[in-house]
Amino acid sequence: MVKKRKHSEEQPTYVESSLGIITTSGHWFHITRDQIEQMAPGIYDLCRLEELVKAAEIWIKSTDSLSLLLYFVLVMVIPPTYAVLVVLAFFTLWYTQKSALVSPHLTTLLKWINADATLIISAGVFLSWLGMTGQYMALAMGILFFFLFKLGLLRWGFDWVHRQLKTGMTLNDRLFKMVVIKYAIAHGVEVPEIEDMNQKIQQLMKKRQGKK
Repeated sequence: MVKKRKHSEEQPTYVESSLGIITTSGHWFHITRDQIEQMAPGIYDLCRLEELVKAAEIWIKSTDSLSLLLYFVLVMVIPPTYAVLVVLAFFTLWYTQKSALVSPHLTTLLKWINADATLIISAGVFLSWLGMTGQYMALAMGILFFFLFKLGLLRWGFDWVHRQLKTGMTLNDRLFKMVVIKYAIAHGVEVPEIEDMNQKIQQLMKKRQGKK
């Protein structure tokens, strides 16, 4: 049975099924509402599922937002070629390791950084400055990065490569699992032994592949 969840503009729209949770942005988490309850019994008394899904999406999108803003800062102090290399290295590191940094407090900050207004205004200011100062190579790379990061194209490319490698638990699943744990701890919810969660997620992934 599939359940659709529609909420206000402040909350993501997502679908629940026996295969997990998928958002309208296309992010798939191979974990169910019941498994989250098993991971952190009583978490729904203090924290809604909508909040957990929203937090996970914020962290996923932060890879693009932080990389774009980092480029704008770096290109002011170092040559654009070096700035591009540093940004790509940062993007890769944050993309793969961000789950280790999850916290409710940082989620609030990243939500502001991810906002369209923040990114569009920042891009407008920095790209205009690059154009007025004649830094056309840096400007061209800035425009390219804006579209790659704002639309999430580079991240989707990394996601595709990661799926092809079949390295076990997906990065989104690992992130969502950490979101549940960190939010449970922040709300004073005890987290019992969760060693079997990876196996359950793998079973959901195989079940999903079998449905294709």
